[in-house]
Amino acid sequence: MRRVRLTSLCFLFLLLSGAAQAQRVIPAPEFESQFQRTQGWTGADGTYSYPLPGNRILWSFSDTFFGAVEAGKRKNFAFLNNSHVVQKGDSLTFLEAPSFVPPDGKGWFWMWDGVYDGEFSALLGQFDKEESGVFGFGFKQVGLWHVRAELKSSPPRLEALEYQKLPFFERRGKEQLTFGVAVFREGAWDYILGAHDQGVKRHARLARVPRGGLGKAGLWRFFDGERWVRDPWAGRSLFSDSSMEASLHKTAQGSYVYIGSLATSGRIVARRAPSLTGPWSELKDIYQAPEASGEVIVYNAKAHPHLCSDRRILISYNVNTTSLTRVVEEADIYRPRFFWWDPGSGDWF
Repeated sequence: MRRVRLTSLCFLFLLLSGAAQAQRVIPAPEFESQFQRTQGWTGADGTYSYPLPGNRILWSFSDTFFGAVEAGKRKNFAFLNNSHVVQKGDSLTFLEAPSFVPPDGKGWFWMWDGVYDGEFSALLGQFDKEESGVFGFGFKQVGLWHVRAELKSSPPRLEALEYQKLPFFERRGKEQLTFGVAVFREGAWDYILGAHDQGVKRHARLARVPRGGLGKAGLWRFFDGERWVRDPWAGRSLFSDSSMEASLHKTAQGSYVYIGSLATSGRIVARRAPSLTGPWSELKDIYQAPEASGEVIVYNAKAHPHLCSDRRILISYNVNTTSLTRVVEEADIYRPRFFWWDPGSGDWF
């Protein structure tokens, strides 16, 4: 696998790269092949990542298959709602799963974003069964939690140190508000991207807490267009057509970039702004994922800004199918995909 470089070095390369060129998308088999497996961990979605000491990567996934794949089909499998993997070079260490279980015994946790700074601090979406649900899968969000966890080596696991339920998930009629889409740390603040659903329309919202305060509900504030206020419903939409999972990062020139996807269409996009509070640009198309067709859906694209190679940034996306039979019979569908994005112009990175 190519040696990954810190984002700051990647930005320096971009600054020195000379004249702007057209953007390019380049395959990333060195990452994709790592998660194309036929034994043990055999597929997941989610796909957040965090740099660890020792040139390692912590990968964070939501629904995960464990078992065997024979002749392309899943055999004797278990289906767990979150999992984590530590990568060093070409070596993967699969941690005990599920890493996190709701302490109130209700439903399950899917991973949202967080930070790693000596310990893992992440937001968790709590979900439970619902007869209709999205695409007929039968689930609904019922809560939002924060977890602090320590990475242990024997046995390899993330050990939860503290769970804290947060009041920043709520439904009001046909509207839903939640947070955790992306977390971005800058200076004294941790910024949290949220999702405000109004029917089929999804809008991005922004919150912030003092650095390290994700689990302290009293410290959360929400951007209302001018000020940071206590009421999450008083927040203002940053832009529409946002994703339930995405990424935020800062460029060498000081602007901010959002990378996500449009619903389940496979259209992977970027936006740019001079500040996290906006104004945000119109969509820039990056890639149309070829897997998206018929029952096969593509969703939750995001960048991994700490992973950079030759002036390119790594982007992942999730692939699934609305046919539960196909998830089992065609095991290769449900696994993360990766590609390198070379934006061409240093204006974007």
